[in-house]
Formats: sequence, structure tokens, C-alpha cells
Amino acid sequence: MNIFGIDKKGNKIKYDVIMTFKGSNDYVIYTDNSVDENDCLRIYSAIYDPNTSLLVRNVSTQEELEEVKEALQEAII
Repeated sequence: MNIFGIDKKGNKIKYDVIMTFKGSNDYVIYTDNSVDENDCLRIYSAIYDPNTSLLVRNVSTQEELEEVKEALQEAII
């Protein structure tokens, strides 16, 4: 599954979805398949629209971040 974002120039960017889940919002955890300086996969999270597969906004509150962390930990365990 893929999700799409819009860059500053208005271009549509495709990301690979790691997982989605419903919490207080519809969340998506995704990657652009790049790695950091430690050779670890970069992953991101956002609130998305499941009807359009578009990113709506970044996770912006501590409560939202906790929901994402919990969901990711449950998926890994």
C-alpha cells in the first residue's frame, strides 16, 4: 500500500506504508525507504485520509505521538 504527500512545489510524492491504524484519528506509519547516518530505515507518522490516501497533517501533539508509539510497539511485539 502507498500513501501520498505533496511537497513544497506541489508535486505528489509516494511513500510505502508500514501500517495504518485508527486511534483518536486515522494514522499512518510510512517510509520513503531512505536510511539515516546509522543505516537505519527512516520512518514517519502522520494523520491521513483513508478515503484519498493523502497525508492530512503531521502528528503534532504528545497524545498523538503516544498513540503512534503504542501502536508501533504492539505491532513489533
